[in-house]
Amino acid sequence: MTPNNLLAIFTAGSSRAETLLTTASGNNLIFHFKSDFDGNVGPGWGAVISCAPASPPSPTTYMGRGVRTIACGTTYRFYDSGSPGLIADNGRSGYGNYANNENNTITLVSQNQAQRLRLEFSSFSTESNYDWLEVYDGPTTTSSLIGRWSGGTLPPIILSSGPMLTIRFFSDGGYNSSGWVATVQCAGLPVPPTYTMSNAVQSVTTCSALFYDDGGPAGGYTYLQGRTVTFCPDDPTAYLRMRFPYQFVLAAGDTLWAYEGASVDSARLLGIYVRGNKGEEIAPHVSGTCLTFRFEADATSLGAAGWHGIVECTSTPQPSIT
Repeated sequence: MTPNNLLAIFTAGSSRAETLLTTASGNNLIFHFKSDFDGNVGPGWGAVISCAPASPPSPTTYMGRGVRTIACGTTYRFYDSGSPGLIADNGRSGYGNYANNENNTITLVSQNQAQRLRLEFSSFSTESNYDWLEVYDGPTTTSSLIGRWSGGTLPPIILSSGPMLTIRFFSDGGYNSSGWVATVQCAGLPVPPTYTMSNAVQSVTTCSALFYDDGGPAGGYTYLQGRTVTFCPDDPTAYLRMRFPYQFVLAAGDTLWAYEGASVDSARLLGIYVRGNKGEEIAPHVSGTCLTFRFEADATSLGAAGWHGIVECTSTPQPSIT
């Protein structure tokens, strides 16, 4: 089975009551099951297969494990493992609540690998500071962390930078809650190119890109290093903006400098970032202006996760946020 027609992978601990829907009328559904040789058996599964009407219901997935493919042009409903009211079992203390002692990871994949995903929560309730939802920008939990939420704080609308989002949820053995209601769909936005700080000096002309340390989306940066990269808008009338809304982690002794201009020597220093700084939004107020970044990792550095920057252009000046 190829990635573009794989709808789902279910493993031990995957949740139930999901609704799978073929991505085009007339398509077949093929199920492939594999068991190992350890002698352990499970209760298996049961499913109802039917032909959907011309306006089929929204496919539904729950917080389980494995992979779920999101067909573009369709909105998927995404719930915690208990919502919106599965039969209570496996330690659930309330009808429709998620279970205690969960530790599940699910990856949502855009069927069109050139499109990003959009995840929007309409309700959210977990045991505050004990039960947590984490969202990562990529195929695994080693990808950039977008955010971590607990309690009644509604997560913001989340856009992946690529075609995948990975979600991890874990709960303790105490109180459980109603969880969340969300939708996920293809955003209709193209996946931008990725640039890493892998060369001593480099220059990029673009109005849409992702900017990582030399470790890329899935790894920490290397050391010892001293590297410079310049981003310039490909439209001289546009205003460049660099945002770091997700991951931004430096090790002690390492420094990232940001300059307004095309080189370190002739540019104006905008910011110096060290361990403990959060990611900011850097936006020059002169159209056509470049942004230059200089990074140095100390020889004694232990390395760190690095950063995940989003390069954008706008038609009007944007505020810098610190």
